Amino acid sequence: TAGIFSGFAGIIAAVAAIWSRFAGEFNFTAAVSPDGIRTRSGLLETRNQTIPPRRVHAVLVQQPWLWRRFGWYRVKITQAGYGGKTDSDKSQRSADVLLPVGTRADAELALWLVIRDLGVTDPVAFIEAALNGTREGQGFLPVPMRARLFDWFSYKRRAVALTDTCFVIRKGWLTWQTGFIPVERIQSLAIIQGPWEKRRQLVDVNASIVPGSAPELAGHIDEEAGVALLEELRAKSQLKRASEPAEHWMLRVTKGLDARQDDQSVYEPQDDPSCESSVDHR
Repeated sequence: TAGIFSGFAGIIAAVAAIWSRFAGEFNFTAAVSPDGIRTRSGLLETRNQTIPPRRVHAVLVQQPWLWRRFGWYRVKITQAGYGGKTDSDKSQRSADVLLPVGTRADAELALWLVIRDLGVTDPVAFIEAALNGTREGQGFLPVPMRARLFDWFSYKRRAVALTDTCFVIRKGWLTWQTGFIPVERIQSLAIIQGPWEKRRQLVDVNASIVPGSAPELAGHIDEEAGVALLEELRAKSQLKRASEPAEHWMLRVTKGLDARQDDQSVYEPQDDPSCESSVDHR
């Protein structure tokens, strides 16, 4: 009887969670304004939010297994002022959603709205590797073969990349996840190594940002490459980059949306050869 009750309670909790997400994100709309990205959603109650791009500290693009055949994606953000431990508050739980569900072009547009420069010469190819790629390619550093013990199912997906502007973490098995962290948003850096990782010469590189949805930990990296990555991250994160003024953001977005065609990437190739992804692949 206890087992049946526990199972029934679990089903109720799962249904409640699905309903809460559906009701909170129902009829989602987004529009640009001089103040930022204005979102509106809700079934039983309408919630409005304005997201200033300069308050966004990271972007997370997700693709659950069942969505892959349809080419759908979900985009979440980590923004200052919304902690990661407010999941009990329904309104704040939905505050990190920038795109509940959309096409690949929609996901790229959502990313571009808050991160205008990915710091690579071919952003379209880089995004393809970030969202759908496996192992190396386009500057991604995959976990070594000896890390497969820790990442049996997600081994092929797990990788990191460091560009001129972003620290990118790729992981996931059933749900593919890719986190984009602008390097100037990183607050602290650390190397983490447990006893099992030490035996296999692996480390975790943690790039702390404000609490939120995006991953901060790049796990099971080769020890030597991880130390080199940490030093390069530290150097790049200390560079002060001028943030995009609100009026410049509005002008860029307006021009980009006017020039954009259906299913066309909003990212343009860069001519500067110095913008290559720069992870050491030793």
